[in-house]
Amino acid sequence: MRQWMYAAILMICSMTITSCSENKVTEKAVCGTIDSTDVAGEAPEAVKVLMQGDVDSTLCETTLNDAENGIRVLSLMTCGNDVSAEGYGIIVCRNGVKTMFPNIRHGRMPQARYDAEDGVLWLVGGDAEGTGVQTDRLYKMIFYDKGYATIVASIAPYDMQQELIKHLAYSTSGEQIVLYTNHVATDTMTNTVSDMGGFDDDALWIGEQLTYDIDGKSPVVKFTPGVKFVTGLVLTYDDMPTLSARVNLDDNGTFTIE
Repeated sequence: MRQWMYAAILMICSMTITSCSENKVTEKAVCGTIDSTDVAGEAPEAVKVLMQGDVDSTLCETTLNDAENGIRVLSLMTCGNDVSAEGYGIIVCRNGVKTMFPNIRHGRMPQARYDAEDGVLWLVGGDAEGTGVQTDRLYKMIFYDKGYATIVASIAPYDMQQELIKHLAYSTSGEQIVLYTNHVATDTMTNTVSDMGGFDDDALWIGEQLTYDIDGKSPVVKFTPGVKFVTGLVLTYDDMPTLSARVNLDDNGTFTIE
């Protein structure tokens, strides 16, 4: 009788271990599309030459007009004579004092906000843009007593991508993708794409869609993972959520995300 009970207990334990092993989920690392800190590069020579002197505001678009604090941010659109600025060139004005930043790429959707309480000008420029691609860079600026602006810190898209990857993982099962944040399952997505041959071995990527929201007290990074399938060279975003994390950036360029 006792031997039978031992045998039964061993069988139950064996079944439990096997069941746990079969149900164990293997988390895979999310991949990054950006492989360099310098995505934007330098401004065209025409932009650099033009911004050595005073720039006619008719060549620019207004990104920020904070009349209360006497601050304007202008994005250079053209160098004149039908010469494009190619998305480069930011002018920061405070009480009539202009600071030129020819190598900042503002891109097609720049943002700027002045935090009067902290004395910080937040600026977001587009390092890379295209079909399905919007990769932004965050700048933190302050003003000297005479009104000149200076960049105290910025976050390259590559560096933000790598920080996000530290906290993200995923698993696949059938047509489902489960996303994990710090090893906790947070989102489940069901794939609706049926003609791409199934998920690739490296199915989940971030970096092509990485933007910022600077409307609140602290900047918020927003990103959408893309899915890679066995066939096809581009990532698919149809069934994926846009995720976000609050950003803390100090004056030394060190940042953390929440």
